[in-house]
Amino acid sequence: VKNCPASEHRSFEIRLFSSPNGVQNNNDDWPIRFILSSYYHTHGDLCIPDGKSSCDLCTITCTSCRKPVPYTKAHDSMTCAYTGNGYTRTHRDIAVINAMRAWMHLAPVSGASLGIGHCG
Repeated sequence: VKNCPASEHRSFEIRLFSSPNGVQNNNDDWPIRFILSSYYHTHGDLCIPDGKSSCDLCTITCTSCRKPVPYTKAHDSMTCAYTGNGYTRTHRDIAVINAMRAWMHLAPVSGASLGIGHCG
């Protein structure tokens, strides 16, 4: 899911585990499902936030360089999902986590029990 509000992205991830498109039997169809945290291109370009995507560093074919993308650290143990800095961090979203757990027939958990109680 690209270029959509966080609520729509979260809904897509939850649906992946609760009722994905084309699945007739949620217990037996698509036995392997996973999500990856991704990066929203919040700076208006399709560069990655590695700090090296800067027009100042360009030496070849620089006419297409439009906008630099600053370095944004991916891992932050205190960051929650969908904080608006570019990374989705869906693996830190308690609603998505519990949708995965329900699909696996596990009881829901609280954010506090996972060390992300500060994430609402």
